Amino acid sequence: QDQNGDIFIGTDGQGINVLDPKDDSFTYIQSSLLDPSSLSSDAIYQIYEDNSGVIWVSTFRGGVNTYSPFRTKFRHYKQIPYENNSLSFASVIDVYETPDGLVWIGTDGGGLDQLNPATGQFSHFKHDPNDATSMSTNVAIAMEEDSRGDLWIGTYAGGVNRLNRQTG
Repeated sequence: QDQNGDIFIGTDGQGINVLDPKDDSFTYIQSSLLDPSSLSSDAIYQIYEDNSGVIWVSTFRGGVNTYSPFRTKFRHYKQIPYENNSLSFASVIDVYETPDGLVWIGTDGGGLDQLNPATGQFSHFKHDPNDATSMSTNVAIAMEEDSRGDLWIGTYAGGVNRLNRQTG
């Protein structure tokens, strides 16, 4: 539900259905090959509204989309091969904002990405079989911050990881 009371419903192949509870009407948001600022994929994993009212949409093979109520277009964050300052993987399962405004992006094969929306800079946390303090797997499916500021990451087939944000 966004700040206007609209309910965003992600689908697996039909984009986003938006319910206006005031009159029980639906509007539909879908990707369009003819519009590069449309939704990047119609397969939606998660929809998340941050503290500023921006809607974050994680997708299958379409990266992350952001939608601001003050704009009518989507902004895309995608994987760009061999570009370190981009998403690490095209499919994004989870998006989480910490109180400091950083956005954490759980991917379906590239590990955990951190995005600083103010600067557009990415940091990546990945599994390294030679480093016992790295991610246990590269599939991050859920995140939550605890009272100490540590980030807890639920993974697929790798248990739960705890990231000490002070030490990395």
